[in-house]
Amino acid sequence: MKRIVLSCACLALASCSGSTQPPSADPVASASPEVSPEPEAAPAPETALDLYRATYGDGTPTFVFLHGGPGYNSALFEATTAHPLAELGEVVVYDRRGAGRSAEQADAPAFTFEEAFADLDRVLEGIAQPVLLAHSFGGAVALRYLDARPEFHGTVVLVNAPISYPRSLATIIANCRAVYEAKDDTKNVGYLDQLGAMDPASSQYAGFTFAHGLSCGLYQPKVASENAEALLQRVGTHPAATFFSDTKPGPFLGFHAQEQYTTLDLSDSVKRHAGRLWAVYGEEDRIISEGDRVLLREELGSRFFAIPGAAHNVFVDAQPRFLESIAAVIEHG
Repeated sequence: MKRIVLSCACLALASCSGSTQPPSADPVASASPEVSPEPEAAPAPETALDLYRATYGDGTPTFVFLHGGPGYNSALFEATTAHPLAELGEVVVYDRRGAGRSAEQADAPAFTFEEAFADLDRVLEGIAQPVLLAHSFGGAVALRYLDARPEFHGTVVLVNAPISYPRSLATIIANCRAVYEAKDDTKNVGYLDQLGAMDPASSQYAGFTFAHGLSCGLYQPKVASENAEALLQRVGTHPAATFFSDTKPGPFLGFHAQEQYTTLDLSDSVKRHAGRLWAVYGEEDRIISEGDRVLLREELGSRFFAIPGAAHNVFVDAQPRFLESIAAVIEHG
């Protein structure tokens, strides 16, 4: 089976700075899964919100997936995880404005948190027991939403979400440096040295850093499980599969320009809302800083799940353990 490059945080950000590749020189191959048995059909998307949205299952609670990026989409989660998660309750997936399948449908996006909150308000309308599954950048959306909407009384599950973006960027550079030095790759070590001379608040610094993390394999487990490989093969013909590696640069540039999101440290938000937060993180996700993990362990205690053998896309890398963790959230929530 071909290797599939999957991530949700800024996959194609080299283009944001005017280059089609990060300074790391070597392009990252992206392949489609091989054809596999026909997966379960996706429901027809709902268009009333002027956003791509689909619902799986019924009952309570309702899981609302907040995808990463900014600029990525919910396709990978939808194709792999929406159906099995629907055994625990209703599942709603949607793509934010300017991203994925909403790119051509939604009104011209402003790429601000308040715009994202307004759309989330509409998605949540009529949902009695919402559980926000906030993956990667979706965690920033969820934590800021809790700050902005004190009337929201649902649960938030952070899923491999950076808490301090400066810490994550520094972690990516350090982990890539270790990868390059182990390979005696002096060229790419030199590129990392060049990053050190850039403005750490700039979009170029963030974009190149995320792209290095992708090319270094930091988003992937060191060894993919047989279950994960089989799952990806099975969903290869899912209607969402063409969006697995699709990242739009507009939301990255927009959220960076409007919100300076790569400078955010959300530690105080975690502390303020710790009583209603859970977290499920892959132990092998090497873009998440140890400082973030320590904070989550200290604030959440037994509500922080660390999943071995899983990296950034924990719901694919170790889906059975992910689903068990979410079941525990519901049982004890």
